[in-house]
Amino acid sequence: MFYRSPEWKAVRDQVIIRDEGCDLGIQGKEIQGRVLIHHMNPITAEDIRARSEFLLDPEFLITTVHSTHQAIHSRRRVFTGVCAYCPEQERHLPLAALKR
Repeated sequence: MFYRSPEWKAVRDQVIIRDEGCDLGIQGKEIQGRVLIHHMNPITAEDIRARSEFLLDPEFLITTVHSTHQAIHSRRRVFTGVCAYCPEQERHLPLAALKR
């Protein structure tokens, strides 16, 4: 399973360190409980089967808490400067481009 692979676990740890354990990488929003890693671009089962490159690219990942992760998926909202959850046209927009 993808989320149990050594590659995923290594990238997950890297993202948590980069984001300093903060929700959406926002300083002062330290995560006290379980940390989730959100793929900023929608992923499909086919992406996982094909091991698409962006799945393990930290530029497309960000730390979240459960409630933030649920809000992203249930409302399909854009978190300004952090999350690019837009239909297809921004599917592979990296995090660095959003922080400009």
